[in-house]
Formats: sequence, C-alpha cells, structure tokens
Amino acid sequence: MAGEALTHYGPTSPPPGWVGFVARHPEEAAVERLHPQKVRMNPELYAQLDQVNRAVNETTRIRREFGDTWDYPVNGEGDCEDMALEKRRRLIDLGFPRQALLITAVMLDGRGHALLAVRTTNGDLLLDNLTWAIRGVVGSKYVFLKSQSPEHPNLWNALHPQLVEVDLAAAR
Repeated sequence: MAGEALTHYGPTSPPPGWVGFVARHPEEAAVERLHPQKVRMNPELYAQLDQVNRAVNETTRIRREFGDTWDYPVNGEGDCEDMALEKRRRLIDLGFPRQALLITAVMLDGRGHALLAVRTTNGDLLLDNLTWAIRGVVGSKYVFLKSQSPEHPNLWNALHPQLVEVDLAAAR
C-alpha cells in the first residue's frame, strides 16, 4: 500500500539558512537540473534509511542555535537542520538520488523545524531528529511549509498554497 506524498504547490524562496549553507558549500547546489526521482522502496533500502536516521540521531547532540545558520553537525553537535543535512549527505554517499532527498521546513507545536523527506514509490517518508521512527506524511503532527524541489536543490516549493510566491512580472 502506497503512502501519501507531499504536495508541491509552486515556487517559493529558500530559507535564509539554506542560502548561507550553499554560500559555504557551493558544491551542494552545483548540479544540473535534475529529473524528479523516487526511491523504489524495498526492505534493504528501508533498512538503510532506518540505519542513517538512527545513527545521526544517536551520535549528534542537539544544540540550540541563536540565528538560522545551517551546516553539518560540528563536534557531534547540531540542530534539526544540521541533522537533516547530515542524513541527506550520508544517503547520497550510499547512492540515494539527491532529487529524492528533500530538506523540508515544517512547523511543529508552533515552532519552526526541519527534517528530511525521502520521496519513495511508497510515498514520502520523514526522517526527523525528534524520533527514531521513520514516519509517513499521513498522521504526522507537522504543518508542512516548504521543501527543496526534486528538480534542483536551490529551488524550493511551497507545501502550503498560501506560501507560493507570485511572479509579479509574469502576472502583468
């Protein structure tokens, strides 16, 4: 049985933290336009997702930041964005397609949060530093805001229709 996928409503601006991250790590966005791709889910690939999620959650102490600086965990410490980026990096190293690994901004209990959404043939799976369990979209307690586009890591899509940015030049 297939799960639900996140609905991408249209383009929106990337989070400022992503912009700063790419300025420090230009190789992360130095890719050609990608063809959207989903991971064909099977028990072995699910086990890899689970192993990476648990390993990063287990080895990274949560560090609260002042400001919105995104980067990989440093000295075994990081916040939610850092941990999502580390999970993404490890999965890319394992051969997962980067266009199926989308950093996603959400609200949880009225606070901003980030996680990694993995696009699969069984729906989108959520890897979060707040839980060991990999969850699907349905039944999650998140308000989904924006996510990287599966076509390019520097393009971001609104996951909520009211966050789509109107292209004023095209609207004239």
